Amino acid sequence: MSINILRNIYFDVINFVRNQFYNIMMLVLIVSILNTLVNHILISFNEKLLLNNIIIEHGNLNLNQFIQQLSSEQQHLILKVSIINTITNLINNIFIISGILIIIDILKCTKKEQIIKILIFFLTKKLPKLSILIFLLTIIIQFGLLLLIIPGIILIILLSFSPIILFTNQISISKSIYNSIIFSINNFKLVYPIILLWIIIKMALLIIITKLFFITPLTTNIILNSVNNLLLSILIIYIFRLYLFLNK
Repeated sequence: MSINILRNIYFDVINFVRNQFYNIMMLVLIVSILNTLVNHILISFNEKLLLNNIIIEHGNLNLNQFIQQLSSEQQHLILKVSIINTITNLINNIFIISGILIIIDILKCTKKEQIIKILIFFLTKKLPKLSILIFLLTIIIQFGLLLLIIPGIILIILLSFSPIILFTNQISISKSIYNSIIFSINNFKLVYPIILLWIIIKMALLIIITKLFFITPLTTNIILNSVNNLLLSILIIYIFRLYLFLNK
């Protein structure tokens, strides 16, 4: 039964991506380029080079040993880069998730007036709560991945439906997180395969793209961000379709 559900959702997502490919790619490219440029402006080339040298020199140590081996200047640099990366990734995720949900929502509209009303309602009512939720999810998941990989992956699975639930229902942020955990546990066999596949594809493409030495670092970062955002977009579409399908 679960295989049939996954197959139906898979073909549904493929059709949606094919029909909305232009809109999705425009969103992905614009957000990816802006995110990369902001990150490139805020973190200088020398700081990135120094950070790479630090990682190469101390990369074989655990987290506590790694921090203890660093000078105060190196710790300050890592803190600065971590904060900037967290903020830019957070803004990136807000734009991608919100953009995909808007694309899905406006498809049911037949008039421009309806689209404008949906956009105004989203910007004034849904976006503030959605932004706070994505901020909380980013912090929680990054903290989980920092401690151990497995707990981080489990958190991704349990919390993956919370933006969809918040978007489709007039409920609080805490309630959407709670409902996502319950929903994910009840449908764990349908949720974890796509999350694991998403993570594996991301890691594989990261390794492949970083091996392309013939392109500049800035171009590499734009490609990486674009690929990550495209995969995130497809994941959001899949989760949205799966949530609607299971709630019929």
